[in-house]
Amino acid sequence: MLDEKHIPADQITLHEVSLGGGVAAQVARRLHEEGHVVHLEIDRSFSSLAAAVTEIIKAAGLNGPLSTSVIAFSVSGLALGVMTAGLVASIGLALASLTPAAIAPYIDTTINILGSIIGASIALAGLIIGAAVGCALGTLLALQYLWTDEPVTLPMAPAFSALLNAACCEMDSVHAIHHLNPNASIEVINSMDDEIIHVPASLNVGLGFEPGKAPREDENSALKQNIHSLWYKHGGHNYTPSDLMKTAPCGAP
Repeated sequence: MLDEKHIPADQITLHEVSLGGGVAAQVARRLHEEGHVVHLEIDRSFSSLAAAVTEIIKAAGLNGPLSTSVIAFSVSGLALGVMTAGLVASIGLALASLTPAAIAPYIDTTINILGSIIGASIALAGLIIGAAVGCALGTLLALQYLWTDEPVTLPMAPAFSALLNAACCEMDSVHAIHHLNPNASIEVINSMDDEIIHVPASLNVGLGFEPGKAPREDENSALKQNIHSLWYKHGGHNYTPSDLMKTAPCGAP
């Protein structure tokens, strides 16, 4: 498309917010792999979807021993169920391709319906079994917490990452930016008090920039010298960029 329009790639900047920021990072990586070095501006987005979901759960206060166990095992069970369902669907499609052309559409439709039912059943079973296991283990960890100073919790981020990868919808913006051409200009903007993309899950932190520090103040942690990380003291997730710009910068390069 870029070649058809005769637009130089270095005159194109992808600018997206929130979930779109994760998509923009993946699109930029794909374009760079094809030789189109576009620039990138990501506004109030995440280091990965799994990290964003995990931080939202923590912010809701669901990070105790019992809740983390139930959530982690439920999600892990669901992920295994989704992967198994995908395998069942793949086998069904392979079998359908071996049928005569005259009846192939009917076989294909039947297998799709059966595959959907079986896949949903497997995924639901994984979710239920995972929740049961998580409840049992979480109860033990909660009891353990009564006799110790620190609670033992299970990591939720790997569980969500497994589920999102199984569903082919995980977006790792840090990994994508790592693979961009060094000649591209990359700008990352986040809000310190964002109610959706919390600081630990923000792209700034994922890239190694500490909150409130510009790259020049934190060069040892910076992954690429061409990244400009901008932090703002105020502004929620739904503020317009102009609203954010009116606030005092908390660390601009």
